[in-house]
Amino acid sequence: MAKKNEFARVIRQVRVMTGEARRLRETGIRLLIRHRFWQRGECLPGEEVLGVWVIYRRREFAVPLSLRLRLLTDFLAAHRHVGQSAGQIAARMNIDEFYRRHGTNAKTKALMSSGMSRTAIKQQMMRLRLGFRLALKEARLSIDPTKIVISESTTMNEVRYRLKASVRWQHSEL
Repeated sequence: MAKKNEFARVIRQVRVMTGEARRLRETGIRLLIRHRFWQRGECLPGEEVLGVWVIYRRREFAVPLSLRLRLLTDFLAAHRHVGQSAGQIAARMNIDEFYRRHGTNAKTKALMSSGMSRTAIKQQMMRLRLGFRLALKEARLSIDPTKIVISESTTMNEVRYRLKASVRWQHSEL
C-alpha cells in the first residue's frame, strides 16, 4: 500500500510540473512591475518604475535591471502584443510622457531618464536578457531569456522586439 501512495504522489507531481510547463510555453513567465510615487490613476507620468520581478510558485525573484532597462521592460510589457523595431521603441519612448517625466512625482532629478536611441535599444535588449537570465537562474527555471525577450525577423532585415509574459502592475505611493 505504501508503494501505491508513493507512486500516486509522484504522478501528481509530474502532472503539476507538466501543467506548469504548458502554461509557461503558452503565456510566458509571470512578471510583476512595481511603480511608486503613484498619485491616483494607472501608470501616469511622474511615477517611477521601481522594479521588475519574476513570479514563480508564489515567490518573487528580482530581475536586476538598471533604470534604463526597467523603463524598457515596462514599455515592452505595455506593448507586448505587437513586436516593434528598435527605431519604433526609441521614438515612442522619447515622446511618451510616462517615460519623459519618469519619477518626477518624487521631486528629485535623480530618477529622471534620458532619451533612448535605436542603437541603444539594440544593446539594451542583450542586457535585458542577461537580467532575466540571472532572475531565472535564482528561480531555478530553465527558460532561455530569448523566449521572453523575443526577436522577430521581418522580410527587410528589420528586427522587432516583443515581451512574452503575463504582466501585472502594482502601484504604491512610496
